Amino acid sequence: KGTTWVSDNAWHHVAFVYDHTQQRGSLYVDGSLEFYETWRSTETGLGDKQSLVMGAKEVKVGSVSNMTSLLEGDIDEVRVSNKVRKPWEFLFLRSGMEITLQGTPTVGTAQQVNIAIPSDTSAKTITVFYRKAGESTYQSVSATPLDKTHYRATIPGTEVTAQGLEFYVQKTSAGKTITQPVYDPIRKPISASVQFQTLSSTLSLPAKKYTMISVPGVLSKPSVKDVLQDELGKYDPYTWRFFAWKDTGYIEYSDTLALGDSAYFNFNPGKAFWIITDKDKTFGVGKGSSYSTANPFELNLNPQWNMVSSPFLFPVAWDDCAVSSDSVTTLYYYDSTINGYRVDWPVMEPWKGYFIYNKKIKTAKVYVPPRKTSTLAKISKRSVLADLTEGEWILRISAEGKGCTDLDNLVGVRHEASPTWDRFDLVEPPPIGEYIALAIEHADWQEEKLYATDIRPPGEKGYVWRLRFESSLIQENVTLRWSLIQNLPEGWVAYWVDEETGTTVNMLQNSSYIFQTGKKKPTVKKFSLLVGTPEFVEKESEIPLMPVAFALAQNYPNPFNPTTTLEYSLPKNGQVVLKVYNLLGQTVCTLVDEVQKKGFHTVVWDGRNAHGMPVPSGIYFCRLEFMDKVLVRKMVLAR
Repeated sequence: KGTTWVSDNAWHHVAFVYDHTQQRGSLYVDGSLEFYETWRSTETGLGDKQSLVMGAKEVKVGSVSNMTSLLEGDIDEVRVSNKVRKPWEFLFLRSGMEITLQGTPTVGTAQQVNIAIPSDTSAKTITVFYRKAGESTYQSVSATPLDKTHYRATIPGTEVTAQGLEFYVQKTSAGKTITQPVYDPIRKPISASVQFQTLSSTLSLPAKKYTMISVPGVLSKPSVKDVLQDELGKYDPYTWRFFAWKDTGYIEYSDTLALGDSAYFNFNPGKAFWIITDKDKTFGVGKGSSYSTANPFELNLNPQWNMVSSPFLFPVAWDDCAVSSDSVTTLYYYDSTINGYRVDWPVMEPWKGYFIYNKKIKTAKVYVPPRKTSTLAKISKRSVLADLTEGEWILRISAEGKGCTDLDNLVGVRHEASPTWDRFDLVEPPPIGEYIALAIEHADWQEEKLYATDIRPPGEKGYVWRLRFESSLIQENVTLRWSLIQNLPEGWVAYWVDEETGTTVNMLQNSSYIFQTGKKKPTVKKFSLLVGTPEFVEKESEIPLMPVAFALAQNYPNPFNPTTTLEYSLPKNGQVVLKVYNLLGQTVCTLVDEVQKKGFHTVVWDGRNAHGMPVPSGIYFCRLEFMDKVLVRKMVLAR
């Protein structure tokens, strides 16, 4: 009567308490008071007998039928008591203890925990086990009785930190021990958020370097103005800039200010942003509280790229995180000390931000558990490099230039890999600021076209990877370095090929290759990486793999009539000019004037001039020009 109908096909705890001293009945659902009513005499047709009716979809008691206000549904357990009880005393999951905190937990302030037990029970000891949120070990303190049913314990202020507070209560009496929470209290304790007035970031902002930042916890005022402007001053792109990723690209804070939509940049739990400052800076935040550790934090990932963070003030291992789809594979961390990304990053740390790529066209989820990792692992168990077995191998290639790096580019073979996209194929992250980006191309895939890693299944005679280099650097040297993780099959070779110059490098005999970026940005270059049997690599490269000298062989036959053959070799790709001159130094004809690839080339001269007319017998000279080098051969035409 006067209550809301509940029909959700779920279990609920229902308690009815009749207080005979007040002649009032109260109905509680899931611990909340639904309604109360004073007792009044009701004709039931049963004389002096009064009935308590529970369950049954329709009943008839005496002359009363169609009792539609009765509970309809199944009953799991019925408890009847002849004492007037509080609703929490009925709740099975609370096991006869009511736990409350005295005031709001605050950093550095001792926290009192109040415990109430039913009046008809006793407790030999009541102990509160507590720890900083996310930690693995507990400390304990005994509760002091205030009276027969009320106890109090005090958690030291040194343990009440911005990290948050976790605790559980254990009551022992007559050889029986119960806890609150009842089930698995060690792993699933009570979580209490802790308030802080200020909180200083452990992350510094190096001058003129991009850093991805976040704020652990829940802020009272999360706007950019409230968080950053007290340390950095009013937003000014000449002194500091602030970016976020939205949909398919970066947006700047100043753009949203102009549109009146700056709330997108609020430091809410799970968000991360780019920042760059003109000088070394630090930052902190104002009033807020720790994020609850009662449940894992849920990150919602849009399709493609997402800038994310952990809301907890302790590191969480990526291996401990759960994902809703295999479309989510790894963490990308931008290391501002090297101005470059690290792929397969193993940990989510407070104050830092990360990129996560969601391959699906639908939203995916990552569940960040509220548990501090005991060790900062060097490699994730989900990493491309994790647990290599016999017959598997990886080549790691890095690119380094002036103040920029791209360290983690991996190709190789693993037994679990697929010829198409799989978890070993990680997308190349989007660059920021001055950058170097080396990536494996996959123009044939429907997904992204550029990858930081590309792993193939074994069983082939060889493999070819096409790579694309891009950089904003102008006329700067770039060094490519590589290292082999586990051995290649017996007798296999590996070559690096510069598609622009035709230069080839034996990767098993050399560990680096140097080239220079162009005069305009961006510089884009193409490379090939060939690994396999010598026969496979020679065939796939289509250019000589061994070093080739710049040479012009003597024509043959010589003397000749009317045609002769000229052979020459080029050490790399480049512009080639091959001309025939007479004894007076006049140009007879031009045989070649074009860019040619590294290797060996053959040209036939038919004894005619540029106009197609036969030239007379005599001595002629063939002159080969390549780069800044020239070679000449003497030829005799005898008609």
